[in-house]
Amino acid sequence: LVSAQLQSLADWLAMQKILGTVPMIRQVDVRELSVNQAQLMLHFLGTPEKLQAALLKQALILAPAENGWTLRKQ
Repeated sequence: LVSAQLQSLADWLAMQKILGTVPMIRQVDVRELSVNQAQLMLHFLGTPEKLQAALLKQALILAPAENGWTLRKQ
């Protein structure tokens, strides 16, 4: 489970667009969406480390957290 940190609806729309352009991400399931956070399930090919590297190229940081992962803008 990925907790995406958001500042606004525009942040979410931008993040959603970026996630849709990363070839190794096959599907993004939105589990919960609020003003400052989205709970996502990312279905991807490869390892978490490769996903982290691919997202970093798109200015997103995917980091391990206590209950899954966090995703935020760089």
